[in-house]
Amino acid sequence: MAIRPQFARLILNGKKKVEFRKTRLAPDVSHVLIYATVPLKEIIGFFEVNGIQEGVPDDLWNIYQDVAGIKEKVFRRYYGSALRGIAIEVGRVFVLSKPVPFKRIAGKRKVTAPQSFRYLYADVFACIEVCCGGDERIRRAKRVTCCSACSLRIVRALASSSSSPCIRTSRQNGNGI
Repeated sequence: MAIRPQFARLILNGKKKVEFRKTRLAPDVSHVLIYATVPLKEIIGFFEVNGIQEGVPDDLWNIYQDVAGIKEKVFRRYYGSALRGIAIEVGRVFVLSKPVPFKRIAGKRKVTAPQSFRYLYADVFACIEVCCGGDERIRRAKRVTCCSACSLRIVRALASSSSSPCIRTSRQNGNGI
């Protein structure tokens, strides 16, 4: 999911526990890979999805303002006159010890970075969780730092899936907040 760097950092630091969007995600999304947009242009981590709520922006703000990690003014500007909004509840956060630059994933192919979000196979995250979330102490942690091997797994998964017909891409409404 493409997220502006300032908001991505807040998620990784545990100060933003909800990601707001205008476009609904599939109901079975379990993890969100964080692609920090310009100027970073790199995958910096991912988080488990605790829940996805849809509602009127006013209601979403009333529910999530204490964990939004943003000012109400920013929230209002983002939703504007939208009648519906989406709140993705952030669960356990995984920080990549070695961020993955998008150009490393794209290589020489003409692959564009996600403008909003792209769906991946869940086994990418299962493999990473076994590697970096294996013991009980880590499974209970709110924030886990992943090793460089996980960064490599993500690169391989994205590089092999970018042309796969099962990957659905949504480019609506840009980078949430």
